[in-house]
Amino acid sequence: MESPKYYTSKYPRRLALAVQLCSFLMTGVGWAGISPTAVELNLSAFPIDMYNTPNSGGLIRGCSSSITVRQCVQQLFQTGANNWRAQGISGVRFFFTLANGYYSDPFDAYGNVKSSWSQNLLDFFNDLRSYGITKVTPTPVLDTWSGPPSMMQTLNVITCGVSKNLNFVPWLPYGLDPLDSNFPDRTCGNNSYFNAAANPLFWGWSRFFNLINTVLSRASQAQLSVIDMDYFQETNMADFTVMARFIYDNKANVDVLSELRSRMSWNYFQSTDVAPSANIPPTPTPAWGNCGSYYGDSALLLTLTAQTAAIAGPWSAIGVPPHHIDFGQLRCYSSGDSYPEPLISLPVWHSQPTVTDIHSQKYYASDSDTSAYANSFYSSVWSFLQYRGLTGNDVVFGETNPVACDGYTAQSAAAMLNGYKASTLYANAASRVVMRPWHRTESGFACVDSPHTLNPPYDPFNP
Repeated sequence: MESPKYYTSKYPRRLALAVQLCSFLMTGVGWAGISPTAVELNLSAFPIDMYNTPNSGGLIRGCSSSITVRQCVQQLFQTGANNWRAQGISGVRFFFTLANGYYSDPFDAYGNVKSSWSQNLLDFFNDLRSYGITKVTPTPVLDTWSGPPSMMQTLNVITCGVSKNLNFVPWLPYGLDPLDSNFPDRTCGNNSYFNAAANPLFWGWSRFFNLINTVLSRASQAQLSVIDMDYFQETNMADFTVMARFIYDNKANVDVLSELRSRMSWNYFQSTDVAPSANIPPTPTPAWGNCGSYYGDSALLLTLTAQTAAIAGPWSAIGVPPHHIDFGQLRCYSSGDSYPEPLISLPVWHSQPTVTDIHSQKYYASDSDTSAYANSFYSSVWSFLQYRGLTGNDVVFGETNPVACDGYTAQSAAAMLNGYKASTLYANAASRVVMRPWHRTESGFACVDSPHTLNPPYDPFNP
């Protein structure tokens, strides 16, 4: 068992400065690449059920409706102009819904994985491998849109000792507050919600484990690598402790992370390459603002630190941290602050993952601020890895600045990459870093046609 000091919240590493001023200043937007850092691709929700059927209505924007989705994928990755393989894309992350939220309905009426769904997934994986893609990150959709709205039910339950109406969907092990549109995961206080009511409609973990095992089996069969099995994306276990049920479900007494690690091993992948991804960091004001958190890491990384603490189990604790002051949207450590609410510890210890995944898309009005923020953030990630003894980890930024989506531009992406290339993370671990600029392919939501242009500024061929 690892030393308690590694994770404990009782003995935080107190940073000397409340605010860290970054020396990096942007002198101009550079358009060189980021080699040896790898560039992978987000596809967002992928229509697995429709893979061998026509691209009707433009299921994937940028392809004709007269060809199949499968032919469209070949066009985007191999044969089309400006295809993604020609741009140096080596890995693919995609979402798949669990109850036909977006043309992916993997279960039959008895909860078994459909053979047709599994075969379509294998076809997709085999095709990617034939186009030169070597890595995949399949991510199940655990948000409410994983199925139709009719699957959500409102039930009255006793949660944290209070009678309350909560919304339940069958793929989540907890309920959501229908009266809180901003933070539905927090139904009875920040920290205590880990002990909130179980979901009486929950499918149970066996169905989820069997599905993940099928996905991993198909990836292994296609000779694809899975070095970042992001099975629960964008966690924030500081503000929403109930999310830690995807590490250990205290209501069902199921060690979820250990079960998933077993599935990785069964399919010849490294067991510790499965972990949730951490949610995006706050937006400090000023852009270069930084400080130490209660845990001893940068307050920019509180979601990542909280997930690390959850995985450490009884060696640490999660929730809104005590002894902090809010500074420019950062929760900075302050020894004089009170304890707002007791923290929560998970009962089971796990070794830390060998992959670190935090989503990082962020830009400011000025390119210089975007670069300054990026330099501070990526350098903080390296400090986190050093402090936690994880400098050998693969580091994945599972969603980072797009080049043409959600208000982002190639210019703002380049500014972010300039900050990254000036960071201590790039200086020390560039060859183990993966950047995945955000992109959506599905019709009706896609920002631009696929294949979109990533180079410049990403350009994995050039330093």
